[in-house]
Amino acid sequence: MRTDLPVETAQAGTLRQVDNMMEMLVDKTATWGAGIHLPSRA
Repeated sequence: MRTDLPVETAQAGTLRQVDNMMEMLVDKTATWGAGIHLPSRA
């Protein structure tokens, strides 16, 4: 985490949350697409 940047705005925080959610969705979709089921993701 860079300390030379100003505190992120609420918008930046929301964008990060959306980005994280998208990554999770892509990860799950890739898992389903590969036909693999990981119990930890149930």
